[in-house]
Amino acid sequence: MIIKFNFDWICFDTKYAFSQIETYFEIINGQIEDIKKKNMESIRSSLENVKDIEDYEFQSSTLFQEHYHQYEENLPRCLTYSFVTMIYTTLETRLNELCNDLFKRKNLKLALENLKGSLADRVELFFKALDLKGLEKKDIDKITEFSRIRNQIIHENGQMHNATKKLKNYVKNKNNITTKNNQLVIETSYCLEHLKYFKKMFSNAFKELGYKQDYTIETNEKKDI
Repeated sequence: MIIKFNFDWICFDTKYAFSQIETYFEIINGQIEDIKKKNMESIRSSLENVKDIEDYEFQSSTLFQEHYHQYEENLPRCLTYSFVTMIYTTLETRLNELCNDLFKRKNLKLALENLKGSLADRVELFFKALDLKGLEKKDIDKITEFSRIRNQIIHENGQMHNATKKLKNYVKNKNNITTKNNQLVIETSYCLEHLKYFKKMFSNAFKELGYKQDYTIETNEKKDI
């Protein structure tokens, strides 16, 4: 039996990689919400046995502050920081794969690995030098901005003390990312916004570059996968 895949595997692998991140986030975020709810129930249950008013006020204040610090600040920050890091890692990997595939497919004379600079700089130069279509200036700008956020998380743990003026202005003008006590505070909507954007960016690039994205297979009949 002959099986025909109506898509290029690099397209499928890219789509799958970003979808896995989305699934991961949904699972982890759901687990945090469940634990948060159970912890609050445990606090209220333990306070029911405290009869002394002063003890109640002291314990309730301490427990609720700890709960807020853990479930409204620490865990959400860890989740969004890891989310940003995963998106960037996938973005970098898939861009490298795309450029390497183009290098082989079109028998190009310039490889991405021969170029220096940031991820956005190297990819932009690769496409411009070889007169390739698929990535627009807005895509490069998006990669650049997202890279700065990722770098601040990786190298400074989200602290903004040594942040560049460009990064500070970027954060100031975004409505789903801000700072608190000089620490980056990233909302989940920021992560989801960029995940959606990069998925669409790759889809558009594949289309412009002539890759097949009809995710079906053919044997004796056509089936969706």
